[in-house]
Amino acid sequence: MRTKYFFGYNIVAAGFAIQAVSIGALFAYGVFFKEFQAEFGWSRATISGASSLAFLVMGGAIGPLMAGRIFDLTGSYQLVFLILTAMALVGIILTTTLRPPVRDTGGT
Repeated sequence: MRTKYFFGYNIVAAGFAIQAVSIGALFAYGVFFKEFQAEFGWSRATISGASSLAFLVMGGAIGPLMAGRIFDLTGSYQLVFLILTAMALVGIILTTTLRPPVRDTGGT
């Protein structure tokens, strides 16, 4: 007897694909290290600092802790989602104000 197809596996597959792409994008900066240096003229410290900050905010420490604290205070996952979505939008808007890092010209 043939069993009915369980569509929950579609959700699992989609979650796996989304996670694979986002983790790949987060850690792929090392592959493009020399290209970033050549294209933008950034130092290794600038590139590594930006990558480390992205890791901390996206899932390393700051994001999950902030979400957990908001949930503990409010008891609502929907409010956590709305607050973190608003914070993400503010971050996206703030990216329009970014300027290139100041280059050290050797003390001149």
